[in-house]
Amino acid sequence: MFARMKNIMCALFVFFAGISLPAADQAKPELVLISIAAEDKSHNAVADLKLEEISLKDNGAPVAPSSFVYVGAEPKDWILAIDASGSMRKERLWRPAIEAAVKQLSLLMRQRGDRVAVVTVQTDAFIDQDFTSDESEIRAAVGKADPRGGTALYDAVIASANYLVRKRQPGRQQVIWVITDGWDNSSMHSLEQTLDYVSGSGIPVFFSLIGNESRGMKAAQHLANSSGGSISRLKGNGACDEQSKKLVDFADHEYVIAFSTASDARSHRIRVTTSRTGVELIDSDRSVVRSNVAN
Repeated sequence: MFARMKNIMCALFVFFAGISLPAADQAKPELVLISIAAEDKSHNAVADLKLEEISLKDNGAPVAPSSFVYVGAEPKDWILAIDASGSMRKERLWRPAIEAAVKQLSLLMRQRGDRVAVVTVQTDAFIDQDFTSDESEIRAAVGKADPRGGTALYDAVIASANYLVRKRQPGRQQVIWVITDGWDNSSMHSLEQTLDYVSGSGIPVFFSLIGNESRGMKAAQHLANSSGGSISRLKGNGACDEQSKKLVDFADHEYVIAFSTASDARSHRIRVTTSRTGVELIDSDRSVVRSNVAN
């Protein structure tokens, strides 16, 4: 808990790494969530795709989507969760990543009425700013972040999702945006427990990843995949603004597709196609099969 206050086919391939589970869980159906963005040739959002215009293959076998929901257009309530553990003190991209996120969110607050809450992630997770559309309040909250202590990342994700569920309002989408290296060393909850929670919450978790912590990056990828979110890797000062804008654009053009599959699959090779002419399907890294788009 928080400690304080195309008739041409456009195909998209997404790889999901397998998650090791206890043997007792292997026979249970697994819910798989896929996040895609749909754009026209001018990179505008395509907001009216229908379930019957989408087809899926999982590891080469056709599967039936259970839902296909556009989540891009509505105003959003964001939790900006900032990893302020001791390991961030040495990360030169930490402050630029925060600044880039605040810059993008400030535009959304002004243009669409989005709201942002700020959570600081250390040994515990703290709400440093409740929901606001005031840029100065957001900047004041993130300015107080002082890297120290451990990283209760999984606890913070669960607490953030739980907080959003309690604050849910009709007509507003909800998103968690985490700036971190992905590494957790202080949580009471495990990665598996966090995966279960976020997959059932309906709240996508997006990650801006800094550093080179490979285990943390794998954990973040699992959390993003399980929730319908995405990750972006930040590798330079200029990349912070670019990747933050891509993340926001993806969230604004996003559909979430759900289907069930056997959980004994070690990985999923997903092929998503649409029969709508002139539509590009884009994954969270903005990769797209452009050669199949009608001119």
